[in-house]
Amino acid sequence: MFIASSVYLKENDMIKYFTILSSLLHGKSLNRTLQNDYFRNIEIYGEVIDLGSKSGISSYYSFLKNRANKITFCDYYYESKNVIKIDLERKFPIDDNKYDVIILNNTLEHLFKYDNCMKESYRILKDNGMLIGVVPFLHKIHLDPDDFFRYSESALNNIFKKAGFKKIKIDALTLGPFTSALSIIMPILKFKLFKLLFFSLAFFLDTLIKPFKKKVLLSKFYPLSYVFILHKEI
Repeated sequence: MFIASSVYLKENDMIKYFTILSSLLHGKSLNRTLQNDYFRNIEIYGEVIDLGSKSGISSYYSFLKNRANKITFCDYYYESKNVIKIDLERKFPIDDNKYDVIILNNTLEHLFKYDNCMKESYRILKDNGMLIGVVPFLHKIHLDPDDFFRYSESALNNIFKKAGFKKIKIDALTLGPFTSALSIIMPILKFKLFKLLFFSLAFFLDTLIKPFKKKVLLSKFYPLSYVFILHKEI
């Protein structure tokens, strides 16, 4: 992610700054902005199921590299031709080894029986298939219809191993402690000018301290969210 080697903003820093600022001013949270930026390097393919969305209008579809033959969506309260009704806390009405890719974005925190979702996801994923997803960490409570958990990297690693996954990649998304703290209060800043001023200050302060802090420590202690990429290897 973003690294500064001096207290002055370099050209790449400025590009990052204006890209994020534009997204914030268009109503996206800092969390979602960093998630979408990460997905630029992810490719989906073959038969895909999205366990966290009932349509392809979610913003991350504008960033994913899409070679999917078909994308199936799921929702417990909505059902149509390309949307199946699934209770993610119960056995999925889906055959074993059916999908090449599973998307699980900002969903696990809403499940009390998250272990069932991971176990069932492993079951319906094809051998050598890929599961991609994200969970928030430093983020406000968001009910849909409830919000149960915040997972650390260690917790996620153990949850995925218990479900059967062996090849696990987990990345923390953060710019630093000041922007992470700001993201908590950003939703109450109603005026765009306030968002611009507060984000600019937080971004500059995070840029200022980065030369004196190891990147690994910043991501370890101040993650806005975690992205995970899992492969089912037999």
